[in-house]
This record gives sequence, C-alpha cells and structure tokens, in this order.
Amino acid sequence: MNNLTKKQNIPVFVYLEKGPKLVLTILMTVTLVLTSLMFVPESVYANVEIQDGTPKFDINKPDATKVRFGGKQWVTVGYNGTGIAASSNAITLLLDDGASYGNSAFMASGGSNEYSGSTLEGAMIGAYNSLTAKEKTLIKDRNLTGGGINCNGSSGYHPDLIAGPGIPAAKFWPLSAYEAGLLDKSISKLPQFWWLRSPGLNNLSAAHTILDGTVEKFGSNSNMSRAVRPAFNMDLSNVLFTSAASGAGSKSSAGIDKNLVGVIPASGPIKFTAMSPSLNLTCTDTSLRTVKTGDTVSIKYSGATTAAAANNFVSCVITNSQGTVLYYGKLSNAASGQASFKVPPLGSEIFSLKLFSEEINGDFFTDFCSKPITIPLAVNMQVAKPKLKKPSISKITVSKKKITVKWNKAAASQDVTKYQIKYREKGKAKWVSKTVKATKNKLVIKNLKKGKQYQVKIRTYRESTHSYSAWSKTKLSKAVN
Repeated sequence: MNNLTKKQNIPVFVYLEKGPKLVLTILMTVTLVLTSLMFVPESVYANVEIQDGTPKFDINKPDATKVRFGGKQWVTVGYNGTGIAASSNAITLLLDDGASYGNSAFMASGGSNEYSGSTLEGAMIGAYNSLTAKEKTLIKDRNLTGGGINCNGSSGYHPDLIAGPGIPAAKFWPLSAYEAGLLDKSISKLPQFWWLRSPGLNNLSAAHTILDGTVEKFGSNSNMSRAVRPAFNMDLSNVLFTSAASGAGSKSSAGIDKNLVGVIPASGPIKFTAMSPSLNLTCTDTSLRTVKTGDTVSIKYSGATTAAAANNFVSCVITNSQGTVLYYGKLSNAASGQASFKVPPLGSEIFSLKLFSEEINGDFFTDFCSKPITIPLAVNMQVAKPKLKKPSISKITVSKKKITVKWNKAAASQDVTKYQIKYREKGKAKWVSKTVKATKNKLVIKNLKKGKQYQVKIRTYRESTHSYSAWSKTKLSKAVN
C-alpha cells in the first residue's frame, strides 16, 4: 500500500428509537470517517523528497532555487548557459544571505582597486578553502579577465573586467558590476553593502552594491569594510541525485530499514548527492531477480566505505524504465554482508535497483556516493510457462482382474501438478477417470472383467496455469486374465 492504509473495522451503533434523521446522521458521519481513513498515507511508505539527477532550476528571480553547499545556503542565478556567468552543465550559485562569510576590505591598505592579490580575493580564497575536499572537486574554475579601467567618465570602462592582471582559475569570486546589475532586486537587496570585483571611480575605489540592491559603479574607498558575497560555478556532471536539504522529506530522516520509502520531487532548499571516487562498493551479485511486491530481496556486497564515520551507509534507489526514482532506502552500515529490503508496491515492469555506498553530511553540505551498481528487478511479471507436452504411456501389464499403466514422467520444467488417466472397456463408449499426483508414474486399475481388453489414455495438468496437455495416444491392453 503506497497511498492507502489498511482498512479498519469500526463498530457502528445506531439507536433506532430516535428516528430516521438520527440514523441518517450517524451513517453519514461514519462514512466520512471511513473515507478519511482510507487516504491517510501509511507510515512505512512515507514520502521523502529525492529525484534522479537535477531538477529544473528557477534562476535569478524571487523564488529562485536555493541550494545548500559548504555549510551555507546559496541562490541559483545561472544554469547551463542561461543567466549570470553560466557555463555548460553547471549552475552559478551566489551566497544567499550575503553575510555568513563576514566583512572585508577590498584592499586593506587602501592603495589599489586591483582585484588580483587584493584583500577581497584573499577572503574569497579563504571561503573556498573552508570547503571539504570532496566539495572542492565540484567547483568549476572560471577565468576573470583583467585590464579593466576606472569608471571616471572614460568611454573605455568595462563593468565586467577586473583592474590589473586577470585570474585564470578562480574558484570563488565576487560578481562584477555588470553581473550584479542583472540580478533580481529580491536577490541583490541585502541589509548591508557588499563588494563587487569591478574597479570604481578611481584607483582607490571599487564598485559595490548598496542596501536597496542598486549597483554603484563609482563605489567607495577600497579600505572600507563591506560584505564578502562569493559566487561560483558548480559542476553538475557527477550529480546523481537531488534531495530536500532538511525536514521530514530529507534523506537524513530515513532510517536503516528493510522497508524502502517512496519519493516525490525535491522542493524547498535542496542539496545534491554526487559521485566520488573515494567511496567504494563491490557487488558481483547482480543477476536479474524475478520478484513480486512484498518479497524480500537480499544482495551480497563487500568493500563498502562505511567504517570511517557514522554517516556512511549502503543505500539504494529503485528506478523505472524511464530512470525516474520511485523508492529510496538505507539498507546497512556494515562494510560487507547482505543488503536486504522488501519489494515495495510496484507495477508489473522490469525496474532497476541501484546500490551504492553513501555519505550523508547533514543539512548544509553535499552528500556523496560511490558509482551505483545496477541490478534488474522483474517485479510482478508473470513468468511464461512452457507449453505442456503430450505425455506417452510406456507400458500396460495385465494380471488377475487388473491392469497396471506406466508412463514417462514429465520434465520438471513442465511444472506438472498431476496426471489424469482415462480408461474404458474396448467397444464401450463411457470412459472412467482417475487422477494421480505428479510424483508417481504408474496406476493400478482393479476390478476389471476377465477376458476383456481396455483402452487407456493420459494427460498432464498444471495448477499454476490451470491448463491440461493434449491426450496421449490411446493404448490397448491385452485381455485381462
């Protein structure tokens, strides 16, 4: 049951002496109660918010997608070539609150507005260095072009360039005056000024954004204190899953259990699960399983990266033929053994079980996993049975008022449940029927007439398909003595 609970028996008491109106009222109340109970989600299959790959990102607008990464919350301002500083298969993330990395001068000495080697660049490098080693691998470098000049009325001013030399592989960086001017005011507006990387009015000033979100390209003296608000490009090529960052719908809320949990698309602030070469899992037990809903599936594995910390698990998802994630579960926290789960409510299809070692890192950090191992699951599919072959009678022997009929047993693959034997006196129309279990291959027929011959035929029966084979050739016995 995915959406419905088990039906509950509720006693109904009707006091007839009060009249039909009271009876009708009570019956209507009971009907409403029963109806509401039928649609209460069952706790075993409560939904979590997780989906394969990445969602459709809303960028640079009041309800832009919020992403948790590196202990902070970020807002999406570019994606896959669209929006601010966007590149292929990446998102551009800007610090959401604009304050959690603190304040800094652009240049503490106040003697320059060149970004390379500045105090602000040092703050950006420090913010990047606060990331975990695994999260650093998801940062996509960006080249910042140098040669920008001051905005003192010169026609050569370019609001996207930095003063001084360029930086070829920046990790975290401040927005330029041009990029900040593209922001929706719901994102650029903060309760403090924040630095941009573009030069200001003269060599001693740099551009910034003021309280109402307006970009001031004339800026202020570079030794002033302003908020450090980094942006960066995050590579999505190794992202396997997207999930809710926190709350009842997060992966963290799922316990180690044989009951997988159903999933729905992620909403609210999200986080990613990305593949990492530092996480491992070995499994050679990858043959097709033919199962039905409610069956227990056990898979042998070894070498899981689970011993290092309490937040490491052997986990799985089940996807359909379109790759949509339907169920998720944490199966074990042991480095080797058997990962077991009950097959959840599913239709009739060949699904994919994806098994991986997973590191879950809390609400504000990226999760990581090993490369998934795929195991096909044929769920609730009727396995075709071979056509029942016509049997044959191998021998009929006669003795005093009886005959013994022997036949060749059907192959085990035929899944025969029993044999049906019919016999009659030669020249008579009426057949007499006998049944024998499939474990036997002979039948003794007694109380026959001396001197008479008997015709015998046989067929097989399969209970699982409720089907019979064709009758064998009729065989004639010798005269009974």
